[in-house]
Amino acid sequence: MDETEQSQWDLVAGQWSGAESSSSRSSLAKEVIEGNYCRVLRSETAKDLLRPFASALGSWLSSATSSEVAPLDFSKVRISAVGQSGRQEELQALAVAAAALHAFIQLNWTGPDLEEGATPLVTLRNLHPDVFPPRSVSEDEAEDESRLTQSIHNASLEALTWAGEPAYHLCAEPFWLLFSKRILAALQTHSRDGAQGELETSAWWRLRAAAVHSRILDTPVPVGQEVMAPLAQLQERLEKLRLEGGAKETRWRLLSARLFTERGLALQRVGADREGALLFVEAAKASGLRYEVTGALGKRTKFQKEEKTILVLAAKSQANGEDEKNFEEDKVEKDEQDELEQEEYDEGPSALPNEKGWKSAPDPNAEAGMPAELRLNDDTLLERTKFSSSAVASSSSTPLSSIDPSKPSVLHPLDSCILLALSLNIDNTSPKNGLTASEISAFVARVLSHARNWSVHTMALLLRSRLEASRTRTAERAVLQLQALLDQMPTSDSTLQERILYFHQLDLPSKWEMQAELAKRYAALGVVRSALEIFERIQLWEHVVQCLGALGRQTEGVEVVQDLLEGKKTEAEHAISQRKATGNEQQTTAKTRMNAAREAKLWCLLGDMQIDEAQKHYRKAWDVSRSSSARAARSLAGVLFAVDDLEATVLWLRRALKINPLYTRSWFMLGCAYMRLESWEEAARCFRRNTNLDDEDGEAWNNLASAYLRLGQGGQRMLDEALEAARREEADEQAVLAGLQENDDETASEHSQDSGVAVSSNDSDAATERGQDSDEEDEAADESRTRRALGSSTSQSPFELKMLAHRALARSLRLSHEDWRIWNNYMIVSVDCGLMGEAARAMIRVSEIREAKSSRNGTKQTDDEIVDIQVLNRLVDAVTRAPSKEEDAVEGESARPDQANHSAHEGHGLYPRVLELFKDRLLVASASSTVPAVWRAHARLMLWRGEFRAALESHLNAWRVGRGSEASLDRLETGDQGQQAAFAEAVDELEELCELLENLGPREVEVEQGKKEPAMANWAFKARSLVRGFLARTKEAHQDGPGWERLESLRESLKQS
Repeated sequence: MDETEQSQWDLVAGQWSGAESSSSRSSLAKEVIEGNYCRVLRSETAKDLLRPFASALGSWLSSATSSEVAPLDFSKVRISAVGQSGRQEELQALAVAAAALHAFIQLNWTGPDLEEGATPLVTLRNLHPDVFPPRSVSEDEAEDESRLTQSIHNASLEALTWAGEPAYHLCAEPFWLLFSKRILAALQTHSRDGAQGELETSAWWRLRAAAVHSRILDTPVPVGQEVMAPLAQLQERLEKLRLEGGAKETRWRLLSARLFTERGLALQRVGADREGALLFVEAAKASGLRYEVTGALGKRTKFQKEEKTILVLAAKSQANGEDEKNFEEDKVEKDEQDELEQEEYDEGPSALPNEKGWKSAPDPNAEAGMPAELRLNDDTLLERTKFSSSAVASSSSTPLSSIDPSKPSVLHPLDSCILLALSLNIDNTSPKNGLTASEISAFVARVLSHARNWSVHTMALLLRSRLEASRTRTAERAVLQLQALLDQMPTSDSTLQERILYFHQLDLPSKWEMQAELAKRYAALGVVRSALEIFERIQLWEHVVQCLGALGRQTEGVEVVQDLLEGKKTEAEHAISQRKATGNEQQTTAKTRMNAAREAKLWCLLGDMQIDEAQKHYRKAWDVSRSSSARAARSLAGVLFAVDDLEATVLWLRRALKINPLYTRSWFMLGCAYMRLESWEEAARCFRRNTNLDDEDGEAWNNLASAYLRLGQGGQRMLDEALEAARREEADEQAVLAGLQENDDETASEHSQDSGVAVSSNDSDAATERGQDSDEEDEAADESRTRRALGSSTSQSPFELKMLAHRALARSLRLSHEDWRIWNNYMIVSVDCGLMGEAARAMIRVSEIREAKSSRNGTKQTDDEIVDIQVLNRLVDAVTRAPSKEEDAVEGESARPDQANHSAHEGHGLYPRVLELFKDRLLVASASSTVPAVWRAHARLMLWRGEFRAALESHLNAWRVGRGSEASLDRLETGDQGQQAAFAEAVDELEELCELLENLGPREVEVEQGKKEPAMANWAFKARSLVRGFLARTKEAHQDGPGWERLESLRESLKQS
């Protein structure tokens, strides 16, 4: 490997591995690694690369004397002369691109500020003084500098607008990001033009630049396939280098893990959590990280007597050299001292509030050069969980099972980055509840156990503060910790090299994002005025308006946006620069040029506030953005959808999705619009795109099922598309499982197998940790059967569409488990698909949810609302169609009696679930037990089973809650005209009941082994009592009716029994 290739890998790793060299081809790369970005940006290579920008600025300055000068425009500036002299020149250009990118990151993320005079204007003026025209004697130098600085800033922001999304207008020196991206684009173009292949790591740097670019936009935009596609090949190259690496195997292994992590974060930021999780797992495998979420006994409070099982993350990095060993040895003595001090603190009295009135205070034992970590100083909670056991409760005998949770080993900083990325993935994909918070806390606590890197520790403290923000006892520290993290950024308590080293493997928020997060914390605590001040300072006007609304100053919020649009209110940076330049406060009201995308956003915000004029404002936003604002198109579509202008809704949503096709709610609304237009094929396609982007959207899955059901016979093309999508998803899941298998049993037990998010060592453990029960296992089996059915034939289009609908509803139920409407749809579709076992399970849930809702609301349900009798009868029919004796329920002439058909959806296999439906729900619930049809259905089931006594009891109960109930008899006693038909029906039912008693009552049933007795020995007495009672109650009103003689005849016949 030559010096150029070695240097490019050093540059991307951020660590210099070569010997001291004065070679110009590698000196710039070494300067970047050491953090000397300004020196690189003033180099001769940077001078040549900056020439196109200098020329554009010079041309603009030359025309600035005219009365109507166009604003400075960098959007068409391209760098062309790159790599003409070979790979050495490419490396130098790549080093300049990396320096510009890291300078932008330093200014907006990690701090501290760049050295004085490192602004784009000063750099361009020093490197290309010839492009600047002579300044007139009367021209004020400070004012000229301010004007040029603002012009470069605005031109850079305009060029950084991406997919209609504006870049944050107060980000510092966006020119450096634009400059970096232009160099990387030039390197790619040079390679396409047939020159010698570009440096391998250029694709990696394009990912980094695109990821940073996406993070400064109002809404993150996917980096695109053009950026992501070459990275798979680069990953293969790293694997090849690892296999050939010998002594440098660790270097290539860690680089591979870095790339996996960065790719995963790029996907996770735009909502592709599932794909991101898979890459994080691959990163863990590449780095050799072993981890498992398990439990250990411990205490969390000072006065806790009994130890409880607490979630803990057992993790261990792969040994990677003497530096880790030395770090471990250096930490032993300090950790023991910290532990003694911690025990003394926990046993002693609570600390008094400090001079500022806060309990939380910086930890005096914190690692030097690391972010300030605040102590909790609570009178109840321990600072750290105190574990009593010396080993975790691992389910397998692996190296992780011997880890002492109170003394975890030191993790490699990259492994800490991977764990933090996994914790973010869990937060994005799991319900917001205590269990999820505990799981994430285990990941964060493991990272915080050892401070190895400034940026990694900052990210871990930030995640901890987010977790603590919702708890009363920790909310104070959450806010103060966040403020401390903000205060540390301008300081120089750690080297710039350390801060940048793992930045790209973290999802560290920018300075303004952290300030906004702090403001939101204040707002959540009710300190709205402080939140308002912060939002005004960072000029997040949407949040400013929300705070003003919370303070009851809605009109003022509208005025703020209107003043910004009219130029009466200038934004802070420009206003300050004007005041410094002129000393005139009145100048702050001058009209300034605003980025078109940002102006469009303000028009959208005004439309959100002024509902009556919303359409006008949204259309204005669309025009201002030159048809590039997805936000304006979405908002306008929402207004049109509300007024049922569906054709226009579809038009505007399609425009929005053309700009940003990964916005899930746009696909959802478009699908709803197509459903209202009864365009079922397009609706299904939209909801399928919605669920592909966000498979946690239960409502989208439900609507997708509805669209499938409506397609009917004419949906063969849609069926083919849906079948292909189902097969692709199945293949993806199989690939996931295959990718999670290790080559040897030892490592296979140490990596997660739960949808790519590592939390356990095997599938059964994952099921336990996620709370999976037998019902979900049955559901998974049904889904597997559904897939097999889908792959078997395409000749029965309606049936297969129903199967697809059934599968979609099953996914919806996992996410909306308490929605009775989805359960009801699932029940009906299950019946249509012949999945009677699932229908029975769904009926239980429908009954439970509806009765609970009725009880809460105090409303009375009708019989049809309580239970779907048609479905119930079909369930009973599915059972009773089979022979009542199991030995007769065999398939095939050669089958043995013990091979009875026990399908879960018919006959004896379905019987237990239907019986459970009756006994555990319908016959005991207060609502359904009063429905006569329920008792009659149960009687049919018992009659098929040969349980005549139970069958007769159910028929009698059906009479008691139906025609023989007090309410029914009271109505019959009135003798109203409408009751004549009801009386005749009651007579028919009574005759049928007496006939059943006469036929089944004397039959013998086995009550004990070898002992039999009549099913109902007193059947005649019961029948006579029913008839006499009914005659007595209805005599006055119906003795002259047509059915009276039949009743008297029935009474006489029963006397002889």
